[in-house]
This record gives sequence, C-alpha cells and structure tokens, in this order.
Amino acid sequence: MENNSNIAGPLKKIKLNFTAGTAPDLTDLPVASEPLEFIFGIGTEGLTQFECALDGKQPGDKGILEVDKKNFEEIFGHIIPCPQSFPLNAGHFYLHYNIIGISDASSREIIKSMAAISAGCGDSCDCGCGGSH
Repeated sequence: MENNSNIAGPLKKIKLNFTAGTAPDLTDLPVASEPLEFIFGIGTEGLTQFECALDGKQPGDKGILEVDKKNFEEIFGHIIPCPQSFPLNAGHFYLHYNIIGISDASSREIIKSMAAISAGCGDSCDCGCGGSH
C-alpha cells in the first residue's frame, strides 16, 4: 500500500515558500518572506487553480504559476482571499513556489480554517469586499 502522508491532496496541510517575478525566469518582485500555509481542498467552490497545480506534489517539489491579478480570486480563492493581501503591484506575474512541508491536518486545524473562510477577509483588508470574500 502506498504511503500518501506526504502527497498534496484533500485535507492535507501544505506549507510552501514563494517568490514572484515579472517573467518565468525572474524573481524580481517583493513578496512576504513568511511561508504560506493552508489546508488543501476545503474551499466552498471546489479546488482552486493553485490547488490543482499542487495536487499530487511532494515536499521539495517546485513550480511556477502564471498569475493575472484580474483572475486572482479564481486562482487562489480561500488560500489568499484578496489580491491586496498579496504584496505585489504587478497586474501580471509568475509565482515560483517550493513545497517545504505536507502533513495531515488535525480536525481542529480544518475547522479553524473553514471558519476563517466563512468569516471572509474582514473590513480591514481594504479590498472593498466589506468582508464578503
């Protein structure tokens, strides 16, 4: 039987580092230095494009995702709910990611993440959604 504990898939906690660039071979855009961590597959709209790109990957896997800010919500959905929460001024960029960890999410972590999704991003995000995301 295959061990799927370190494979990206539903209800796994994914942790990754990322950089961004104006071209596929550049990392010339500033981004947060903190790793991104989320629970895979808990969005109310199904898998995001970003989750589809990560599906089946393992720690150490790297990739590049082309992002247009006008499609930001459908690409990232609940993972990064508002374009303004992603510190980039570019309307079009390439996200370079490196998966640094995959683990089973605890029931508590899943419930906490689902509650955060239903709460929206809040009035303080300045995205204009008024907490509706």
